[in-house]
Amino acid sequence: MSTITRAAATVLALVSLGGCSMIAGLDGIHEQACAPECGDGQATTDGSGPDAQDSAPPGDASPALDVAADQSGGDDGTVAQDTGSGPDGTASEGGDGEAMEASARDAAPDAPFDSGCGPLDTVNNCSACGAMCAAASGSQTSSMCSGPATGAGATCSYTCATNDLDCNGLAGSAPNLDGCECHAPGATASQCCSGGCPVQHTDGLTGSGYPPNPKFYDCVPALTMNSQLAQDACNNYVNAVGSAACLAYSETADASAPDSWCGGGDTFDCICWTFSGRYSGTVFDAFANGAPDPTLCYYGMSNVTFQ
Repeated sequence: MSTITRAAATVLALVSLGGCSMIAGLDGIHEQACAPECGDGQATTDGSGPDAQDSAPPGDASPALDVAADQSGGDDGTVAQDTGSGPDGTASEGGDGEAMEASARDAAPDAPFDSGCGPLDTVNNCSACGAMCAAASGSQTSSMCSGPATGAGATCSYTCATNDLDCNGLAGSAPNLDGCECHAPGATASQCCSGGCPVQHTDGLTGSGYPPNPKFYDCVPALTMNSQLAQDACNNYVNAVGSAACLAYSETADASAPDSWCGGGDTFDCICWTFSGRYSGTVFDAFANGAPDPTLCYYGMSNVTFQ
């Protein structure tokens, strides 16, 4: 029995020398199939020789070793293995794949933001390089840029001079580089027109006996005649004299649709602004035109116009 045991031991030793070597402790790569030519016993490792294989600790290989094993292997049948060895060829201990990945991230942090011209939240570079907020001038007394340094959503804002408005800034049209673009003496920000400047008109009433300022603002385009313009002209007058609200009127004779806005009759003198029909664009002042009862509202030919 001892002879058989020694023979079996000899055979096992020869097989161990001439066959495919199993690398102890590298579970992550032992599933690699033996290549047809591996019988020459020349499988290589990152170590300096066969003895270097014995230094790897037992247990499962780290995730990093698994990846290396799966990706290696040439046409000659050899298997290149990454044992995680250090400069002296010894295997590193721990096998902590997560720690290795964290270490790699720490070694290569994200690059800092670089616009090429510095932060993008300044009046000279607001939202983008070279996007300059309008400088302080006769229209605006100061300029500012607010938003993140990366420029995302950054926008200019201004302190407007008297009689000027920043209407498109109120509409949120970032980055708003044009300053206080609306010159509208007497207008307020509430009169801005959907991001556009308010339009100036006149109610046509000038001279002795009328309020001093016939001008008013609304959003009706210039040279347009419509019901809104006539109503706004009437409101400008009645607000100035403290009268009741304006009302829509039509000619009594033909019972037509309203074509005028009239007001002021409760203060003795009714005035009408007509926006359509034969008197379109004219202003009829009952008292000035000799109407028998100026508290009533009249139609008639007039050389006073509004626009």
